[in-house]
Amino acid sequence: MMSSDAWDIVILGSGIAGLAGALAAHEMGLRPVILEKASKLGGGTVNSYGLIWVGQNHLAQAAGYGDTRGEVISYMRFLGGGSLDDERMTAFVDRSPEALKFFEECGVCFHVVRGVTDHYYGKSPGSHAVGRSVEVDLISGFELGDWRDRVSVPEDVPCFVTAEEQIA
Repeated sequence: MMSSDAWDIVILGSGIAGLAGALAAHEMGLRPVILEKASKLGGGTVNSYGLIWVGQNHLAQAAGYGDTRGEVISYMRFLGGGSLDDERMTAFVDRSPEALKFFEECGVCFHVVRGVTDHYYGKSPGSHAVGRSVEVDLISGFELGDWRDRVSVPEDVPCFVTAEEQIA
């Protein structure tokens, strides 16, 4: 058992939020510890396909897909149906592209998922056909070494192809 002075931050859960928080803490020079109740890492994220929605992201821009802050906000307001906290929504709109870049700088590679539109594409102002849904590039279990058997894998979807490949 480690002494409590061995870490600076305690993170509960090893889903995407917990692991992202631990990586961010580590990158800021802190010593995180993750506590997970399950026998394997992954949490509920394992069953979510791992898609991330980020408007105005640099990957879409590099692929030639246009997007504007106004369009992202219009779409978010439509989704919120008048019940959005504007401060939180604009923080998400403005900071999520930064977060995506931060995690890429940490070595997590992402790509735009073609074939996944905004849910209300063609029905909502600001919706887009492509560019806002991204996913992490596949990581070989062999790269995980001893951790390979400590990571949960979904049982109802193939984990050896990307969401884009499943759609195609």
